[in-house]
Amino acid sequence: WGASILRMDNDMSLTGGHMHPCRLGQVIRLCLACRVVPVFTPERGPATNARVERYNGLWQEKVWKRYRFRTLGQLQRRSLAFQDAYTTHLKQRLNRQGSPAIIKADLRFLPPDLRWGHPLPLYRGQIWLIRRVNEQGHIQILNEQIRLPLRYAQEFVRVVIRTGPQTLSVYWRPSAGQRFTRINHRSYQLRENARTPQL
Repeated sequence: WGASILRMDNDMSLTGGHMHPCRLGQVIRLCLACRVVPVFTPERGPATNARVERYNGLWQEKVWKRYRFRTLGQLQRRSLAFQDAYTTHLKQRLNRQGSPAIIKADLRFLPPDLRWGHPLPLYRGQIWLIRRVNEQGHIQILNEQIRLPLRYAQEFVRVVIRTGPQTLSVYWRPSAGQRFTRINHRSYQLRENARTPQL
């Protein structure tokens, strides 16, 4: 099955709190239930999330603050219309700038039979975290410190947590044009088994 990607920042309410390692918060669980891969941008790097914040602000202004919704369906239809208009505008702007790009928007909604509760069930999927390795060769992942070889100090890496097999892999590439290489792989126990998503 194909999964969408959702970029977000590293607020502890999103990643699961700062009291216990390997804890997955409600937002991560909701993403996995909808077959969405949450991608956490580098810590202490707000500039990397600027595009997301601009989009969120525009959606707030054009949808949430402008209309009153009586049902979830009304909100979903208005969001789809906004997404179509936004994507069309973005394509036109890129064409005018001489840099046409293929833009694929995939707006997903909650599964109608999602079983609500606290916490939400854990589903199979992936969680990505973009991290910069510090001078000591460490990265911070869900309130847990992971050590990497010192040769990767100050480099950016992609961490992939797979909730089905419960593993954690770290990938690195020398430059943007090259392929990622797995530089670390280990078990990552999450205290519960993951189900197959309902969508």
